[in-house]
Amino acid sequence: MVTKSSSTRLSTKIVATTGIFALFSVGVGQAATKKVAPAAAAGSAKEIAAAQAVVTKSLTVPTSIIPTVPLTGKVPTNKTYVFLQCELPQCKAIGDGAIEAATAIGWKTKTLPWQTSDPSTLISALKQALQLNPVAVTPTGFPQAFWGTVIPDYEKAGVLIVPAAVGTVTPNKTVPGGASTNLAYTAAGTIMGNWLIADSKAVGHVLVMDTPDYEVLKSYGDSVKSVLKTGCTKCVVTPLDITLPQLTASGQNAAVVAALQKDKSIKYLVATDGAFIGGIQAALKAANIKGVKIAGGAPAITNLQNLANGTEQAWTGEAISQMGWSIVDITARTLLGMPVTAADGGRPQQLLVKANVGTPKESLDAPADYRNQYKKLWGVA
Repeated sequence: MVTKSSSTRLSTKIVATTGIFALFSVGVGQAATKKVAPAAAAGSAKEIAAAQAVVTKSLTVPTSIIPTVPLTGKVPTNKTYVFLQCELPQCKAIGDGAIEAATAIGWKTKTLPWQTSDPSTLISALKQALQLNPVAVTPTGFPQAFWGTVIPDYEKAGVLIVPAAVGTVTPNKTVPGGASTNLAYTAAGTIMGNWLIADSKAVGHVLVMDTPDYEVLKSYGDSVKSVLKTGCTKCVVTPLDITLPQLTASGQNAAVVAALQKDKSIKYLVATDGAFIGGIQAALKAANIKGVKIAGGAPAITNLQNLANGTEQAWTGEAISQMGWSIVDITARTLLGMPVTAADGGRPQQLLVKANVGTPKESLDAPADYRNQYKKLWGVA
């Protein structure tokens, strides 16, 4: 695999100020582009076959949730669970699942808002949640290193923090584990990388649009690039790293268009978060850019609608609502003194294409009876 650079990189520091972390941009620069000859017209048959085997398996609808061990006892029901919900649609879907699962197990629930464009609001929400005397609180998006300053307060109060979609989680007494960590995003990125090899006949030139400040998204992007590097000798990758200020200013589509205009040999756009490329179809049309296949991870409902109508090509489906059930599963096992598997064992994975997307939904509802499967494990079915 050949790597080209078309990335706009952000160096960040997380600075503690009066107990609240703030995220500051400390340097933005444009990397140079290395000129590389166009990829050959044919790829390795062995590479294509290996990738296709992964793709074929990944198209299958999951039939089982990941956890299999029933709870060893009855979970106390006189508890309150708090979910910290950001403004993104995926965040709401995780929260909806968590609230549904917490209700099923017999807990009261509360949702508190925060904004991804202002990370300090997550810390404020964590502090506010602690005042509700909950059994557990769930932050999303930003890594444990960012909100770690509140852990001593939670430990003192005997309240659990069970995060979701935050990247690496270092388990301790207060943070027993997290739902959908790097483990799940890396697995999804592996599926996407293999789809790119198979679909391009092992000669694809891929623009990977990532937002590395979100650790789980970086895990997805790194996994895609790793698969292409090790499994496709004639593939070419051009990384495009989007900064938080660019996201705040909705500048990511302009960056994608600029990268595609700069190198017309790019025929695939992979976004590590589908919600971040809303409006990309109109942007490409306005720039008269044609023939670029669109794929990626963490799809929004619009991505799946575009998949169904054929204007986008492949997305690794996210069992977003199930993340919420996994959060409650981790919490329940911790309360009962049971061991917690890393990331609750991961999450169901499926590659979605036009042929199998069906009626687009915000969350991958597979297996179809996942709610009942969890309830059975919890003894509340």
